[in-house]
Parts: sequence; structure tokens; C-alpha cells
Amino acid sequence: MNEQEKIIALRVMEIIAEKLCLDLREVAGDKKLGADLGADSLDAVDIALALDEAFGMELPDELFALDHTVQHILNFIITAKAPHDTPPA
Repeated sequence: MNEQEKIIALRVMEIIAEKLCLDLREVAGDKKLGADLGADSLDAVDIALALDEAFGMELPDELFALDHTVQHILNFIITAKAPHDTPPA
């Protein structure tokens, strides 16, 4: 994981921890939003809106299914924020 990806991962985990009133140490990549972190559907919407704002993008609603892991969300955001090479003209 490069420096930019680490920054993104930390910010995502901070937002999830804040919205779920958890200690940051409780939020890890392998944790599921619902079963492991205790999120409900309203929490998922709140997290989605906060991440949309934090990263300046509209994330798909299905990304925040309660059975998805934190890593699933991280992978999507990291991929979306990665610089995309454009082919030479």
C-alpha cells in the first residue's frame, strides 16, 4: 500500500469509527459493517454520505451493504481515486 492509499484507508476508517461511535482500533479491513461493527441501514447511509463528501465522489449505494467489509469499501475508493494513465494521443 502506497502513501496515498494509507491516507485514504485511515480516513475511511476514521469516518466509519466516528459514525458508529467506535474506537478506531475496532475498525479493521476484515470487519463487516453490520455483523461486526453493529451498523444498521441508517448508519450505512450516514457513512456513505460522509465518505461521498470526504472524497468528493458519489459512491454507489450497494457498496454499503451491511455484509460488506471495510476492505471492500477501501478497495473501491482506492481504485476510484487512483491516477488513471491516459494513452498517448
